[in-house]
Amino acid sequence: MHRFFVQADWLTGGNVTVSGPLVHQMRRVLRLHPGERVVFLDNSGWETEAEIISLDETTVQAVARRKVLGSGEPRTKITLFQSLLKGDHFSDVLEQCTQVGIVEFVPVVSERCIVGDVDKAS
Repeated sequence: MHRFFVQADWLTGGNVTVSGPLVHQMRRVLRLHPGERVVFLDNSGWETEAEIISLDETTVQAVARRKVLGSGEPRTKITLFQSLLKGDHFSDVLEQCTQVGIVEFVPVVSERCIVGDVDKAS
């Protein structure tokens, strides 16, 4: 289910009205249609699950189906022990693993590491 950060005033009562650049994202990029469900977040800690009822050029209308307290950080904390890599590959691993939810990284200097300067690599 797609998740969108919205302004708190867009979530009024049981209805959600989206405007601005987010409309283009929903209509043209993601190609959402009436009947599809999405989640709206308004920085209050609550997640509003809503069903899209209409999309036009300037607004998207949705009906809130349920509102739940957001889970925030995952309950499972994953630590990655990663040996040092050549070049900038280590920073690429850090970036991509952060995106999927790894919370702690431990750089490892192994016997077969080929790194010119260990201080520079870490």
